[in-house]
Amino acid sequence: MLENAKAIINRHKKFIDEVVENGVVWGLKSSDGYAALSSKNYEDEDGTPIEVVCFWSNEKLATDCAQEHWNGKEPRAIKLFRFLESWCIGTFDDNLMMGTNLDLELAGQENNPIELAYEILIHLKSKDKILDFKNHESHEAFEKAVKEIYNQFE
Repeated sequence: MLENAKAIINRHKKFIDEVVENGVVWGLKSSDGYAALSSKNYEDEDGTPIEVVCFWSNEKLATDCAQEHWNGKEPRAIKLFRFLESWCIGTFDDNLMMGTNLDLELAGQENNPIELAYEILIHLKSKDKILDFKNHESHEAFEKAVKEIYNQFE
């Protein structure tokens, strides 16, 4: 069990590193939407598992999961600025979670979308990378907005 937890943490770190380096996040999409599953760790106030929308740091990892679990869904690249600005904010507003680099057993880290966005922003800053956001006047404006929401959790 401990080995599996370490593997999940390592795959999450790989997710952060690769999406910051490449500027792309991968999802699996079909006409009925993006790949998602029920949370193993989080429930809503009624005791129903929260939906986890799944993402990967590269096309191969996404493709492997599609072939094993989501036949008919195709890998779709999402630019990092769009992932942060639309997906992280949107899934947070919808009370969903985000899974990162799930393996073939569908084990992966389940993330609060704002915490994930904040973690990516910190890593971007450590690499001196600035994104051009479309719905915010600047990278700094988006970072400030995320920090304000993030600080509500502390």
